Amino acid sequence: MEEIHKEQNELKINSLIKTYLTTIHKWAKFFTVLGSVGIGLMFIIGLIMVITGIASNSMGTSLGFEGFTFSIMGIIYVIIAIIYILPVIFLNKFSNSLKNAIEYTNNNELQTAFQNLKSLFKFCGICTIVFISVYILIILIALIAGIIAGFSYF
Repeated sequence: MEEIHKEQNELKINSLIKTYLTTIHKWAKFFTVLGSVGIGLMFIIGLIMVITGIASNSMGTSLGFEGFTFSIMGIIYVIIAIIYILPVIFLNKFSNSLKNAIEYTNNNELQTAFQNLKSLFKFCGICTIVFISVYILIILIALIAGIIAGFSYF
């Protein structure tokens, strides 16, 4: 009796849902390519900034920034590019697994696709919580610094 009830509650993928999933696959692939290009550009720009900052310091020239500051900004760009690699990998795996699931009517591939989508959203959620926490911490530090500076003014 339990098995019959389970079979009746299984999800069915009809042709309209397959069409939606195919569209989702194409957009996921587009964003994977776009993200990969963005990562590459951020990495290259970051390296150029680091090298330019180091060269600026060693030659004693100024770019409007101190060379050290310019290098730090470049390092931040490289770090952001490295962090951004993981969500793009999850999105790519989701897209590829979803395509295979649709083409071969493979439930295991569909499960893998949604597992990667879950990992993508989990990563993005954790990053969002971390960034919101950092923003709150920065605001609190700025407020405390402002209060301290205000008291020392009087």
